[in-house]
Amino acid sequence: MFIYHKLKKGLLIVPVFLLTFCFAQDFPSVTAEDAFKMKAEKDSIIFVDVRTSDEYKGPLGHIEGSILIPLHQLEQNVNQLDSYKGYEMVVYCRSGNRSQSATRLLRKKGFDAQNMLGGIKAWNKVKDRQ
Repeated sequence: MFIYHKLKKGLLIVPVFLLTFCFAQDFPSVTAEDAFKMKAEKDSIIFVDVRTSDEYKGPLGHIEGSILIPLHQLEQNVNQLDSYKGYEMVVYCRSGNRSQSATRLLRKKGFDAQNMLGGIKAWNKVKDRQ
């Protein structure tokens, strides 16, 4: 029984380690609150929405002035953002998952992109408090 208990604990460590390793962020992120402040303070900040057009126009809305390029179209349409190279870029989606993939892709393409944690849902909470 002691051996089983020890083995069971060892097996739990491996998956936690693997999950941590697989989901470790290799790009910068910003909270919705910080992104909201950045938008108010900086004219040159670019917001990229990677949701679908239906989501962009939907009930959660979108950040005013943001550029819509759905994640599934981003790689083939990344050149639409070429004029924004060198600008600080905040990438968002509904809750922050798709924007992680988009941020990683944009950084590989040479953009100064950062992921907005919590997506438009977090943004709307911050906006509602203002």
